[in-house]
Amino acid sequence: MTSITQQTFGLILVALLFSSFQVSAQTTAIPDPYFESKLIQLGIDSDGLVNGQILNSDAAAATALVFNQDTIHSLEGIDAFVNLDTLRCSRIKEWLDDSLTISGYNSLTNVYIDNNPNLEYVDFSNNPMLSVISCAFNNSLEYADYSNNAVLESISCVSNTTLDSMDVSNNALLTVLNCENNDLKVFDVSRRV
Repeated sequence: MTSITQQTFGLILVALLFSSFQVSAQTTAIPDPYFESKLIQLGIDSDGLVNGQILNSDAAAATALVFNQDTIHSLEGIDAFVNLDTLRCSRIKEWLDDSLTISGYNSLTNVYIDNNPNLEYVDFSNNPMLSVISCAFNNSLEYADYSNNAVLESISCVSNTTLDSMDVSNNALLTVLNCENNDLKVFDVSRRV
């Protein structure tokens, strides 16, 4: 090969390598086929294939995810849905995750995580626009983090029979707090009184 041909070949090889990295960086893994099937059914996952991934552009275009009585094992990959304003996960069948992190969403205003018996821990922290949380009837829920949600106005955490502590001291705009039928031992409203 001549040196010009070798240089051309080298440039083509480098271009192919960069393009393959770019393609893989444009998707997010969705390892649960039930979660991905629901995203396809909702018209969110545009390729229509249960292939363990979603285009980041598809996830970013979604503003609401509503799951009600659906079979979902895991919400792994939900962090790609950066423009959500509403998330509803109610009565999820066969949910295998014992924790859920919903943190760092700049547009999220409403979250409803109700009637999910395996859920033990929920992190709702650091959602600057979050104003409403319903986290009720999660029989195994032991802890929920409501911190750093400056505009949070309403929390309903009714009948989480193992919930034993709650801190809403940093939620200055909180006007509705319904937390009956819990096993609360620590309940910090010190800055709210």
